[in-house]
Amino acid sequence: MGFEGAIVLHLHNDHLGHWAATSLDDLAPKLNAVAVCSEYLRSTFASKSAALNCKTRVVYNGVDPAIILSAGKNFVRPKTIFFVGRFDAQKGVLQLVRAYERVLDEHADAKLVIGGTTGFGIHRETPYVRQVRELARSLIQHKKAQIHFPGYLDHDRDLPLQFQRATIFASPSLFQEPFGLVNAEAMACATTVVGADRGGIPEVIGDAGCWSIPEMCRNFPL
Repeated sequence: MGFEGAIVLHLHNDHLGHWAATSLDDLAPKLNAVAVCSEYLRSTFASKSAALNCKTRVVYNGVDPAIILSAGKNFVRPKTIFFVGRFDAQKGVLQLVRAYERVLDEHADAKLVIGGTTGFGIHRETPYVRQVRELARSLIQHKKAQIHFPGYLDHDRDLPLQFQRATIFASPSLFQEPFGLVNAEAMACATTVVGADRGGIPEVIGDAGCWSIPEMCRNFPL
């Protein structure tokens, strides 16, 4: 017996953007609907297949309020910039440290917390990680910077606390993020977000934050 129920393709990453138009048109009649987590993600294939586009709807990701509430209410640490994510070049960690150096020119007591590892719970000292750490050490030595690398942070236990303690959450991704849930989670903790103008990040932030890391120096005085 063949499957007789509805088939819905729910996309959280760009799996169709590289498909040819004919392949997308062939896929369309086999699906009842396509759900994507951002207009950006829809745009990766919509212009190539009207048939698939008309079956596509944007369903934004959400935040579990129970996780946020479980952290309780915590005091914000003054002048603290927080980042968490995969520790690699795509996530723009090096660019964040360089932006933080500019912040130090006006706020010498500003702090930077860089959370995350090179993999899910696994960390390797890659050449990129060493480059970031060398810049951090230089800033600590020459500008008395306060940079902390807490490493892996548990999503449910650690992140809400870190979000609530931060003055600013920074999302400097160089990658076209399909959504960027971490930004929504930070905002759910009432934390100001400064994010890169990449992929779906502007959709997540909307009018509630800023889309360009360099703006951290001007529009969000610490």
